[in-house]
Amino acid sequence: MVSLATEDADTDHETLLARGVEADAEVLRMGEYVPPMFTFRDPDGNQFRMVQRP
Repeated sequence: MVSLATEDADTDHETLLARGVEADAEVLRMGEYVPPMFTFRDPDGNQFRMVQRP
């Protein structure tokens, strides 16, 4: 899986969902030491992880 960095996981998640991209239902939050993240898939089913930078 390829991981991509973002400044704002919530905004990117909303944008991708609004554009019809298949993505996790929610941004994952696993505590203060793990950055917010979510996965999404391209039309071929390849998975990508979007991780918010600290």
